[in-house]
Amino acid sequence: MKENALISLKEELENVKRYVGLENIRFDGKIILRTELSEHVLTQVIPKFSIQLLVENAIKHGFYGDTLHIVVVGYFEENSLVLNVQNDGKTIKTSHFGIGLTNLQERLKLLCYGTLKLISNDKPLFEIRTRRAS
Repeated sequence: MKENALISLKEELENVKRYVGLENIRFDGKIILRTELSEHVLTQVIPKFSIQLLVENAIKHGFYGDTLHIVVVGYFEENSLVLNVQNDGKTIKTSHFGIGLTNLQERLKLLCYGTLKLISNDKPLFEIRTRRAS
């Protein structure tokens, strides 16, 4: 583990894939992670553990015991990097962020002028939006 606060999206996704691999040992391979990101998007930097926290929350709070699908999509919109993390687990009952998501929201704001939003409660969808790096 490096001590950098910001890492490339490629590194973040490698960490997320390893994390899901470990969780799949526990859950008999029932967590399916899919990513849709171009090579150029993968060079962008985000705060370490940003995506992992959203994936971890999906597993901890959304997993029914059946298969859980998690999709990470990244794209550029004008001068912003947009990352969507969605899962097909349990519906989110409140739009109030707990400690973990509040901390992520603050790290995004401080480190890269970013935001975290809950876009959909039914099929939980979170959006991370940061300033696009050159």
